[in-house]
Amino acid sequence: MRRTGQAVVTSAAVLMAITACGTPPPPETPAAPNPLAATTPAPQPDPAEAPKAAPEEHPAGAKPADTRCTAADLSGELKDSDAGAGQRYATLVVTNKSGKSCTLFGYGGMELRRKDGERVPTKAERQADPGPKTVMLPPGQKAGKKLHWSPVPAGAEPVDGPCAPTADVLAVTPPDDTKQFTIPWTSGYVCNGGKIDGTAYFRM
Repeated sequence: MRRTGQAVVTSAAVLMAITACGTPPPPETPAAPNPLAATTPAPQPDPAEAPKAAPEEHPAGAKPADTRCTAADLSGELKDSDAGAGQRYATLVVTNKSGKSCTLFGYGGMELRRKDGERVPTKAERQADPGPKTVMLPPGQKAGKKLHWSPVPAGAEPVDGPCAPTADVLAVTPPDDTKQFTIPWTSGYVCNGGKIDGTAYFRM
């Protein structure tokens, strides 16, 4: 009987020791992401901001940034318009209206727009002839840039009506500038996604 009592006491002690140590808690399961949680939307481009033209590739020593013509220095017009076999041609003529000489080098940028500033699809493509050359413009002098486009629908563009919205103005960005000046656009719609081929500026 004494041995039986000792066994009972020993078993109780072992049970109390196990209980005191406790059983390790189960690992926590990471919370699933809440699909309804608010996320910060990606920033959208400002429609009023002028698109940046591709940078001009200047040869060594040929970038006189202190004398370049800016949008504020220039006025412009489209001249020598011509048409034939589904093609359209014109020359963008810019005049130095400032009181100091300035320089143009390269292609710059351009974009078709409506009167209210709404952008019309435009793809300005660079033509190699003539290529970039520094053009010095004294006050009142002019430089030109030859343009070419097509009014013939291409790809999936509609053929039973205008292939694109008709622009009212052409916004012109001088080379190495971020500002624009506008000139009237009276040459109708531009097909093929608004593709306009343009040469570099040359002295007139």
